[in-house]
Formats: sequence, C-alpha cells, structure tokens
Amino acid sequence: DDKRLQNVCVLGEALSRLGDPRDLSLLYDVPAGHYSMGGDMHPNSAPVHKVWLEAFRVAIYPVTVRDYAIFSEAECFGWESLSKDDPARQNHPATDLTWHDACAYCNWLTCRWHAEGQIESWQRVRLPMEREWEATARGGAGEVWPWGDTWAPDHANGCETGFNDTCAVGLFNEGASPLGCQDMAGNIWEWCTTLWGEDMVAPSYRFPWKNDGREVLDAS
Repeated sequence: DDKRLQNVCVLGEALSRLGDPRDLSLLYDVPAGHYSMGGDMHPNSAPVHKVWLEAFRVAIYPVTVRDYAIFSEAECFGWESLSKDDPARQNHPATDLTWHDACAYCNWLTCRWHAEGQIESWQRVRLPMEREWEATARGGAGEVWPWGDTWAPDHANGCETGFNDTCAVGLFNEGASPLGCQDMAGNIWEWCTTLWGEDMVAPSYRFPWKNDGREVLDAS
C-alpha cells in the first residue's frame, strides 16, 4: 500500500545517511547458455528468439551516487548532479550520465580492481551488451518481467509508487531478477553497449540478434 511504499523510501534515505553498510558492488556469475530475447508487446521487440551467451559477471545493483562520486572526484571528472552532495541520496543510482560517462567509469573501475586484485589482469569492467542485460533481467526462463510474466506495481519503483523520483537501490526485493539482480525494472534506465541507430522510434538493428555491427564500440 502507499504507506508501506513511503516507509520503504524513508528507510532508503536513512540507510544512506548512515553510510549504507550493504556491499553494493557485488557481482553475480551468469552461467553460459541460451537465453530468450524479444517479445510480442511491441514491434521493436519482435520476434522472440534465443541467443547463446558465454559466462559473464554482472553487477547486482546499479552504480550508486556514492560510488560514481568517488570516481568523479578521483579523476576530476565533471559530473553535474543534484544528488552527489545529498547525504540522503548516496545509495540512489547515479544519474545524469551520458554513455561516454558510463564507459569512463567502467575503465577507471577496471584499473582500480586490477590494482586491488579483485579481477584478473585479463578481465575488464564494461557495460553489458543488450543480450547480456536482457538475460540478466529475464533469467533462463525468459520471463517478461524480472519476477514473472505479470506486471506487479509493488515490485518496482515505477509510476504506481508515486515517488516520481529515484530511490535507494535494492529496496524492491520482490522485483529481483531470477539471477538475483536488483532494479532491472523501474527506478532508472540503464546504458548498454549495443547500438540502436539514429531514429529514436525504430532501431536500425532489429531482432533477431545477429553479428551485424551492432556491437561496434567506435561507431559514430
């Protein structure tokens, strides 16, 4: 109900002010396999098909204001955000970022984790490809939403919550994906590497997925 949702929001702000002891940099190991892509709710998503993915690791939570601010300050990287100095929003997802901003953070985190021994020398941090993101959100069963095939308004920070704003990451545990990842519906939009094209209405690279240049990272 509305009161419970408001309590969730207040709890997130309190956690932020206390420094939020949760480890928000956790990674999940996604096993190799065939995963579903696409759906029948919109022409841009059709047709439904399967793709093969090698194993990879993915962040359980979106990158937070606190973590992105550490990068921004360490690298003197300009970041205009009303949240970065707000003690009640340090555990909110970082926003107001371009794709290039997100990639810069990934490159910096790669160097940091190499130095700390958190990843192997050949591994790197990057944004997920579209098919990796979708596999993480839908799981092996290919469900429509992270929690199943029916929309549940209390499982994500969407318009039904009435927040009209972001909230602390990981507050909607009922909405976790089958792989345990948080906020993959609601809260914020997330960047991937896969190209879309110049027309916002229709993608230049349509489904089914194929190796047709949509993963070229130096494209204009």
